[in-house]
Parts: sequence; structure tokens; C-alpha cells
Amino acid sequence: MARQSGQKQPHAPSSASKQTRPDPKIASGPALLRIRLTPKGGRDAVTRYEEGILYARVSAPPVDGAANKALIALVAETLAVPKSSVAFHAGETSRDKVLRLETLSESELQQRLQAHIVPTSQTEA
Repeated sequence: MARQSGQKQPHAPSSASKQTRPDPKIASGPALLRIRLTPKGGRDAVTRYEEGILYARVSAPPVDGAANKALIALVAETLAVPKSSVAFHAGETSRDKVLRLETLSESELQQRLQAHIVPTSQTEA
């Protein structure tokens, strides 16, 4: 049946509109992490976390996604999450990236960052 302009199609309830319980592991949705990456940086390391941006370097060059793969492995290891739960949200071809962490909420991400990474502003005091 073709839909004619001006006529509204009746709303049929779909299974997607049914309410489901939120997963307690990701109650507020996946966390997003802003990253500034330095490829060919000599070693794989997180250098600092400052003003909401994680600064990282990887030894892999930015060729054929090698630096991105190294970054995902580094972030997964640093935050103790599976590599499969880390994905690009934005910036795959840029130095400034945003990663989506499927298994962490924003509050869990902040707790893990504070536990593993000392912000630069605290080390200077």
C-alpha cells in the first residue's frame, strides 16, 4: 500500500518501543573518551589526562589503521576493559579522537581514569 501525502499512517506499537530494564553496567549509556593521539611516539603510553582529554602516544605509524589499533589496545589495557568494548565514535583519521566505551558509564570511566592516571595539574602542586 502506497502512502499518499497528507495522510498519516496509524502508529503500530513495535517491539523496539517496549520498555526494557537498563543494564546496570551501563546505566547511563556508553562512556565517551576524548583523546589526543601522537602516532610514532616511541612507545605506547598514556602521558596525561587534562581538561577532559586523555593524551596518549603509540609507537605505530598512522598507516592502514595501525596507530588506531594500538590506541584501542592501550586504552583497553589502561582502563581494564575488553578491546571489543572500545570503538571509535569520531576522529578515526584525526589526531583528536573520541572513543566509545560500551562497558563503562561516564562515572565509571572517571573513577578508572582517576585510579590509573594522575592529572597533570595534581603532579605540579
